[in-house]
Amino acid sequence: MNKKGFTIIELIVVMAVFLLVLSTTILIFTSIIRNQKKILTEQEILNEVSYIIEHVGKALRMAKTDDGSCLGSDYVNYNYKLTHQKSNFFQGIKFVNQSDGDVCQEFYLDDATSILYEVRNGLEPVPLTSNKFKVNYVKFIINGTSTLDGSYLQDGSQSKVTIVLDIEPKSGDSQNQHIQTTISQRNLNIE
Repeated sequence: MNKKGFTIIELIVVMAVFLLVLSTTILIFTSIIRNQKKILTEQEILNEVSYIIEHVGKALRMAKTDDGSCLGSDYVNYNYKLTHQKSNFFQGIKFVNQSDGDVCQEFYLDDATSILYEVRNGLEPVPLTSNKFKVNYVKFIINGTSTLDGSYLQDGSQSKVTIVLDIEPKSGDSQNQHIQTTISQRNLNIE
């Protein structure tokens, strides 16, 4: 007698193989989606950091010596003043930007919001980082000085500012990005 069809055991084996292939495909697909999301988040962080470094760097390069009107009477002939001290480092820097009509400009990290801000002529702070990211810290260092009061007087050498930035997504989809760069002043203010 010639039977047509499948036995129950054959159907169970085929179903088991089909479920194994299906579950493997789903695992691979979810892994690809998770990795793609991580890569996109890292790219977004790098875009944000690139903007910050470019914007802050352009302004810092154009700093000029102050007559005391921006940095205060204790900082006449200074190029930069470190601000917003946190333990043994500074999270802010203030200076006169000669390329923007001698505006008194400051960049600083607000610890309460973990957002990097820009202030121009003492007006309302403008955020430089989006709410998607948390800036863990930013450090401003002038010519490698480590004085706790942030004092620095132009000594005839070209001013340099090192920026150290640590940023991460609030979503936790990616790791911290730690960036460091040194910017030298374009106008040397040297006679």
